[in-house]
Amino acid sequence: MKLNRNYAGIPYLYRKKGAVSTVMEIVMRENVNGEMLQTAVNFTVSRHPYFKSSLQERQGDYYIAENEMPFDVRETRELRKLGSKELNFHLIDVTYCGKQIFVAFHHALCDGLGARRFVETLLCYYSELNYGISIENGDGTLPKAGDILDPFANGMYPVDPSVPMPESVKEGFAIPETPDEMEDDTDYRWAFTLDNESLMTYGRSIGASPAIVVALLMSKAIYTVHPQTEVPVLCSMASSLREGLHAENTFKNCVNSINLPYDPGQGFAEQAKAYKQIIKAHKEENYVKQCANSMVYLFSKLDEMPTIEAKKQVMAMFDHIRINSYSLSYTGRLDLTECEKYIESMHLYSGGNNGLFVNMMSIGSTTTVDVLQSFTDEVYVDAFRQLLSDAGIAFTVSGPVAFTTPRDGIADTPAVEAVRKRIDIRGYIESLSS
Repeated sequence: MKLNRNYAGIPYLYRKKGAVSTVMEIVMRENVNGEMLQTAVNFTVSRHPYFKSSLQERQGDYYIAENEMPFDVRETRELRKLGSKELNFHLIDVTYCGKQIFVAFHHALCDGLGARRFVETLLCYYSELNYGISIENGDGTLPKAGDILDPFANGMYPVDPSVPMPESVKEGFAIPETPDEMEDDTDYRWAFTLDNESLMTYGRSIGASPAIVVALLMSKAIYTVHPQTEVPVLCSMASSLREGLHAENTFKNCVNSINLPYDPGQGFAEQAKAYKQIIKAHKEENYVKQCANSMVYLFSKLDEMPTIEAKKQVMAMFDHIRINSYSLSYTGRLDLTECEKYIESMHLYSGGNNGLFVNMMSIGSTTTVDVLQSFTDEVYVDAFRQLLSDAGIAFTVSGPVAFTTPRDGIADTPAVEAVRKRIDIRGYIESLSS
C-alpha cells in the first residue's frame, strides 16, 4: 500500500474530538436516481483516484493511503462519520434523499476548491447517465497536472526579504452573541438564494465582485446592529494560495484568509476599490510564499514531537480558533453548463463552528449565500436581508435550520497505530471486502 505524508491536511488532523465534515449539498430539480448516482461516484473516483484515499497514522504522523475498497452510496438524511469503518475508511462520502445529494468531505483530504472539482465530475457523470446527455467540455471530468501536489511537503519557499509585506488589520469586532463555548456541535443555517443578474448589476454599480458585494453587505449588517463599536467589523475572506505557490490544480487544502475591514465613513464603491487593493497585495507571490513558510515552519516543529499525544497538544490551538468578526468563503462558479437545467441550487456548510460564517456558491442563474451561526439570534440575518432589498438584489431566504455535521471517526479505526496494534489489520480489511 502506497503512503504519502499528508502535510496539507495537518491543520485538520490531531483535533481533540476529530474534525467536522464539510458538506456540499446539491438540490436537484427531480428526485435523485440512487443507482445512477452510485455509478457516477464509481466513475468519478476512477477518473480521480486521489479521492479513493484513507488516512494512516504511523508514529504520530499521518499519511494519505491508497484505498480500493468500494464507496457505498446510501439513501439517507443522516451524515456518516468520515474515515470510519462504516465508510470503508474513505474521507469523502456521497448520500442522497429525495432531490438532495450530499457530498461530505474531510478538509484533511481537500479544501472547498478540491471538493468542487469532485462535485463537478460527479454531476457531469450523473447527468450523462440519468438524462442521456453528452458533456463535451466538463472541466471537472478531466484530470490535470498537479492534482495531488502537496504544496507544503517540500520545505521552505524562497522569499525576497527586501519586499515589504502588506499590512493587515488583525483586531476585529467580536460578535457578542457568540457563546464563550458551544454546548455541542449544533449550528443554525439560513440559505439565501440570490438572483445573479441583479447581483451582478449591483456589483457593477459599485465596482465589486459578487464576493465583495456580499462582504460589504454583511459587514454593514453587523455594523448596523452594533454601530457603537470602535473596533472595525472585519471580514476574514478565504483565499486560495494556489497561484502564488504554482499549485493551481491541487485538490489539497491550500487556503489562508485575507482580512477586510469595514469603514462606515466610506461609500461602498470606495470600499470595494480598497478591498481589491488589499486582496491584490495579499495575492502577491512573495507574500503567499511567506504565508506558506509560516505553515511549513509549524509543520516542521510538529515533526519534532515524539508522539501523537504531543502533536495534539501543539495543535490544540486549532480546537479553539475564534474568528472576529466573521469569515466568508466563496468557492466560485461551478463549471456545469450542460447540467445547470437539472440543478436547483447548491450549498456549502459545516457544523461545530463557533461564530458567524458566510459560504457562497454560484451555479446557473443564482448564487447561494449560506449564513451559519452558533447562536439563534437573527439580528444579522434580518439586517442582511434588508440590505439586499435596499440594493435591489432579488433573493429568497429559508427559515433557520438547526444542523450538525459529524466529527470524523479516524481515531476509532485502523488509521491510528494504537488501534492497528490491537487487531489483525490485514484480516480485518479482508473481512470487510468479502
